[in-house]
Amino acid sequence: MTRAKAVPHSTNDDDEDELELLEDEEELLEYDEELEEDDELLLDELEELEDDDELLLLLLDDELEELLLLDDELEDDELLLLLLLLLLLDEEELLLELELELEEDELLLEEL
Repeated sequence: MTRAKAVPHSTNDDDEDELELLEDEEELLEYDEELEEDDELLLDELEELEDDDELLLLLLDDELEELLLLDDELEDDELLLLLLLLLLLDEEELLLELELELEEDELLLEEL
């Protein structure tokens, strides 16, 4: 008597499992495509933000230059004001000296 070897038969369960695997693989591929599209959108947004950053930096640089110019102008104005103040102080001192001389002259005149 010969013994019959067990030959694996394809069953409906195996077919269903394979079909589910194929469906899962297809879903994963679709999900991967969606992720790639999302990545592209995010990269585009990042590029836009970088462009905005560059523009803001240029604007800030211009503003900084303007502020520095204003600061220089203010420093010049401050120096002029200090010089004027010194001149006024000198003038006041001269006026005081003249006033003293005038008083002295008046006293001399009174003595005469």
